[in-house]
Amino acid sequence: MSYRLVIVTIALLSFFSCSDKTEEFVTEPLSDYMPLQVGKYITYRIDSLVFTNFQRDEEIHSYEVKHVVDAEIKDNLGRTSYRIYRFLRNVGGTENNWVGQRSNKITAIADPI
Repeated sequence: MSYRLVIVTIALLSFFSCSDKTEEFVTEPLSDYMPLQVGKYITYRIDSLVFTNFQRDEEIHSYEVKHVVDAEIKDNLGRTSYRIYRFLRNVGGTENNWVGQRSNKITAIADPI
């Protein structure tokens, strides 16, 4: 008798736990966090802890980084992309010359996978 009661209880719990509701995950638009417009830039300071002398000594390397949205381009699939240049300089800003380090490309995907 208890075996049937367990089967019926499991069946009822399974039946009533199902739902046709779907929840949609909604977040703020990407443009709130990363305004991709040609000419926009962001500057920030970076500190790195570096170990020298066979891991016995510590040095802190500090510098400023600037990311500049250089141009709006199309990728090989025809999607809108943005070319981002990265520049570095010393942390005090005493050298007014930014040194180019690399470039990246950001492509906004309309429908995330």
